[in-house]
Amino acid sequence: MQISYNKVMEVQVAVAAPRFDAPPGSGFRPRKPLGSPSGSSGTAPDTETEVLDPEKGRVLRCVQCRYKITGTSSRLQVNGNHSHVFCNPHGLVYELGCFSSARGCGLIGSPSAEFSWFPGYSWRVAVCSRCHLHMGWSFQPLNGAGGFWGLILSHLVEEEDE
Repeated sequence: MQISYNKVMEVQVAVAAPRFDAPPGSGFRPRKPLGSPSGSSGTAPDTETEVLDPEKGRVLRCVQCRYKITGTSSRLQVNGNHSHVFCNPHGLVYELGCFSSARGCGLIGSPSAEFSWFPGYSWRVAVCSRCHLHMGWSFQPLNGAGGFWGLILSHLVEEEDE
């Protein structure tokens, strides 16, 4: 039996992106605003951020329910790149885009620095505030204010702003 690379990726994405129905008392709550990631205060020593598109752009919506998550104007570079590909300890591969804000996301759980893809940062799971699809992670520096969002690019759809 031969499985193509695309079929394997489809399976990984399907497994990596389950719908999340937050039960009462689960800790799901709308996110608190993050500080500006482009400022020099609070950024971890090995991670630099740079805003890519300061002008107003198109919106990025949840692929499942079309809720507005962020905008193209919030794209930024972390460690010299906007997008990064990572594999988690379970072998699931994610392509993330880095963003300065994601107002359409809620956060789940407590911050953890375990298995962080960005040294010096803790992470929390981010979900769509409307349908609870796993959208990515919020990354906060361990030593101060600031932070950024690593959003799963295949879970976003770009559209014209209304």
